[in-house]
Amino acid sequence: MTDPNEPDSPSNAPSTGGPPEEQRPYISSRLREKLMESEGEEEWSPKGGLPITGIIIGVVVLALVVGGVMFLRSAAKAQKVKEDAAAAAAARADSLANLARMDSLRVAAQADSVARAAADSVARKQGKLPPKSATATTSTGTTGGSTGAAAAATPPPESKTDGFGIGVGTYLDEGRAKSELDRLSGSTSLAGMVAPTKDGSFQVILGKFASRGAADKKAVALADSGLVREAHVVVRPKL
Repeated sequence: MTDPNEPDSPSNAPSTGGPPEEQRPYISSRLREKLMESEGEEEWSPKGGLPITGIIIGVVVLALVVGGVMFLRSAAKAQKVKEDAAAAAAARADSLANLARMDSLRVAAQADSVARAAADSVARKQGKLPPKSATATTSTGTTGGSTGAAAAATPPPESKTDGFGIGVGTYLDEGRAKSELDRLSGSTSLAGMVAPTKDGSFQVILGKFASRGAADKKAVALADSGLVREAHVVVRPKL
């Protein structure tokens, strides 16, 4: 029995008189379709290209991340420098204002003393006050003996000073003065104190020296080191 799907055999094919055709193997229609599909996939595939685009994108993203981190660090450093400069400028302005205030108070005190002396002189000339020499002589003649005895019996008053130190700044706020004392004591390795002044401000004093010469030598060294904005010898009060 003959298979209807098989091609006609050469014996059954009509003779055309030409050369015989080359015998081809039989391929079913389904197998032929699969072969054609596989050939089409080999010709072009979206996955067959080089991953150069992905590499470029990765490099760009990495560069953006690194640049952003560097920019943030630079901005933070610049902000820190600005804050430090502003704090130093504020401290310097505060110190200069305190010095100007102290100078103005000193000038006012001197002017008041001169005015009082002038008023006393005018009053003595007008006879409202006894002459200064007569007052001193009377007081000395009346109490001379008792004064000498009292001076011999009374011990000398206790000193209100505690050697010499180095004044490095004056501040209106006591908390600010103590903060500067802690900072400068750490950077200079000198113990110190915060002493109140007559005008109500607070002075930062570093070190304790028995002589003014030793204090002056250390003050020069501190000024040359640049650790302090000012350095001058002062008398340490005994608190």
